[in-house]
Amino acid sequence: MFVCCLLQAQLKIHPDYIDFGKVGPSTDRVADIIVMNHGNTAVTFLRHSFSPEFEVRQTSKTILPDSSIVIRLKFKPRRKGSYSEKPELWFSSMNTPLTIPVDAQVEYIVAADTPCPDFNTRRAECCPTNMFLAEVVDKKTGAPLRDAVVEIREQRVVQKKLKTQTDGRVTQWIPIGYYELTATKDGYSTHTVHSYVNKNFSFFRFEIERNPTPPVATPPPPPPVITPVPQVSPIETLPPPVVEQPAVTPLPEMAPLPEAAVDESLLLPESRYKPNNIVFVVDVSESMGENSKLDLMKSSLLSLSDALRPSDKIGVVSYSKHASLLLPSTSGDHKSEIAAIVQGMQAGGLTSGFNGFRQAYKELAKNNIQGGNNQVIVITDGLFRPEDGEKINRLVEQEAARGVRTSIVGIKCHPATSKILQQYADRGNGTFVPIEDALDKDAVLEEIKRRSLRSGG
Repeated sequence: MFVCCLLQAQLKIHPDYIDFGKVGPSTDRVADIIVMNHGNTAVTFLRHSFSPEFEVRQTSKTILPDSSIVIRLKFKPRRKGSYSEKPELWFSSMNTPLTIPVDAQVEYIVAADTPCPDFNTRRAECCPTNMFLAEVVDKKTGAPLRDAVVEIREQRVVQKKLKTQTDGRVTQWIPIGYYELTATKDGYSTHTVHSYVNKNFSFFRFEIERNPTPPVATPPPPPPVITPVPQVSPIETLPPPVVEQPAVTPLPEMAPLPEAAVDESLLLPESRYKPNNIVFVVDVSESMGENSKLDLMKSSLLSLSDALRPSDKIGVVSYSKHASLLLPSTSGDHKSEIAAIVQGMQAGGLTSGFNGFRQAYKELAKNNIQGGNNQVIVITDGLFRPEDGEKINRLVEQEAARGVRTSIVGIKCHPATSKILQQYADRGNGTFVPIEDALDKDAVLEEIKRRSLRSGG
């Protein structure tokens, strides 16, 4: 029995709760469950008890030590109304399974549905594509630039390379997702942005500058004409007098100068910014699925992940109906793992924040960095439930007394809501950071830079 408990403890799954929210004709009904093996023994995934309304795939049956697999679900509801089940996941040498509750409110039944995407296919390809439109112009004159090259990269891999037309524009259908977009032209600078591409973020205007013309080199003056001197007979010369040189005492050998330290990060150089231990508390309630709020949150977190260093740690706790540790504190150089968690977030359920706060502070304390920036950042679009508000106030103040800073990021908040969220941030010795559109995607990074700046930096 003791051995069985150890094997069960070595397996962790996240998320540990899935809420598809309101299921409509365009809802993304695909979810990924990451199963991590923190033990020293390989474990086999045996079976599951998902109902026939789910199509299930997995990357592998075997989970090696210190490794993980992905179990992918596609929800194919057969009836409208409230849906809830608690499927079981069975693994080798375990007498009891792991359970993962699944909830949904089905409002639309898809008659002919696509299959669950396999792992050679990007998840976005099972969802609607989107028309991407780019415009490239001269920054100084505003004139459209023909034959400018627009590259679309996903996880640093070039997926599309497009060329603008006479009007400086180019269009292309691409899967909805997060991309690195770059525009350039011979003789011009390069302009790069990182952003989601979907129905709300589909037009991108690139203003690029012409490279300065190098100065024309002035040809050197012609060499002077030298008139040869007539040759004369050599004159016998006496040898120079011998002068005794004074003894020279050698200087002591100097130690070599130390090599200058090189900062690997351009955005968070180690010489200027302390290591960060950040846990995000992200609101994934139903309202975050409206008006591109969830996309703005994902864009901000992915923009931050590009700047993280190996010395930084980042964790993510989500809350809606339940709190869930989506990402245990992870080193900043594990960018693909961080991006996978962020991109997999879905909105649905109620806004119950207290347990999310409590779990975030617990995760932060486990990974405290002495002398670093230890901070909880809450990202939400609205207020917490009345029964949670006072408890959160007390908890934030208690953590502030222990030296833990709490900041609040408001996504498209009403002005009255922003004032109340500002009060939470004040109690936590933090900052209220508003985000209204894609231009604010670096606001979270700027908040972390303010808090981690070394004295004198």
